[in-house]
Amino acid sequence: MNDGNRRAEIADGPAKTLQIILMEDSPSDARLFQEAIKRWRVPVQTTVADDGYKGIELLKHWNGPVPDLVLINIILPKIGGFDVLRWIRTQPKLEGVQAIVMSSSALHQDLANALANGATYMRKGNNFDECCDRVDDMQRKFLARSGR
Repeated sequence: MNDGNRRAEIADGPAKTLQIILMEDSPSDARLFQEAIKRWRVPVQTTVADDGYKGIELLKHWNGPVPDLVLINIILPKIGGFDVLRWIRTQPKLEGVQAIVMSSSALHQDLANALANGATYMRKGNNFDECCDRVDDMQRKFLARSGR
């Protein structure tokens, strides 16, 4: 089976397009994540917010089903990533949304805070290959949790 067919199929039928919200203020990091996500074997639509306020506004006015995944940089302008995550967890319409907080930090406190707020923690990669490895690992975990 060629890669094009694998991107269009999961299990026993066509895959729905995964809706991913990426909250990242660094344009280069956002591009890096988007390029890495394009390698996934499912159709993906990524919407980017470059600060925490815009991310919350995007989610407040989101039309359609709950996004499949929200990726949140811990350090965001206007409203920090953990504050965004805590807001998400208070919203009934976003109940159960999978969230991943990202940082270049390796602080145990960041991991503990992510877990305490029902999210997964992911360290950002330093280059494209490392980012792809981490995003591919994230994809495997996400698909396993979502039953895809």
